[in-house]
Amino acid sequence: AAMLSIAQRKHPSNRETKEMMVVAASAVPVRLAAPATVRHAQQRRATNFRTVRRTLAAAAPAAAPPATAAATAAPAATFFKYQGLGNDFVLIDNRDSATIRLSAARCAEICDRNFGIGADGVIFAMPPGLVQDDEDYSMRMYNSDGSEPEMCGNGIRCLANFVAMVDGAAPRAYKVGTLAGLIQPEVRADGQVAVDMGEPVLEPAKVPCTLEVTQDGAAVRAPMEVNGETWLPTAVGM
Repeated sequence: AAMLSIAQRKHPSNRETKEMMVVAASAVPVRLAAPATVRHAQQRRATNFRTVRRTLAAAAPAAAPPATAAATAAPAATFFKYQGLGNDFVLIDNRDSATIRLSAARCAEICDRNFGIGADGVIFAMPPGLVQDDEDYSMRMYNSDGSEPEMCGNGIRCLANFVAMVDGAAPRAYKVGTLAGLIQPEVRADGQVAVDMGEPVLEPAKVPCTLEVTQDGAAVRAPMEVNGETWLPTAVGM
């Protein structure tokens, strides 16, 4: 592959200078001098999803300029990039181990849209048994700030599509254990993925929000003043 460019950049937080080398690709694309190498393997489109498969590998040690500290190599991980209704995620098949392959801090770095891959979160397909024994697999994820949510609706749809693609499985429903309980997404024959998010929470205090109850214990079209304008939101939690 031919080298396209070499650029110097400064990290906004610590002002440490890093070198980025971009390589031309069809089979081998992007090399980051630190902390990881990204190799392109394939790209495809499905309804509501955009998928990109790449490999995060430990960067090969390069000849460092004088007085430049060598970067610490990161563990290797193959990933796919998905989006569902605009929420984009890095997906990693972690079903071979009960230990999440990447730390929360590393996931936050990966999600950085300037210095990482760029995503709303990193999602791991984990072994079954998080909630109950008859799960097909379980889900863990880290948000772009490194926090761990219970689950994500668009995220679990991406995860179901991802696992079905990796396994070459026919359209079907899955039992997925999450920190929010058992969720059952369904991969359909037309490429769409549906998910039953369970019974919605309508009581304002449990959503949570500060809107007033207007109908049957729920905040339905509850007036809310914002900058001199009146809005009529309905509060729903999942």
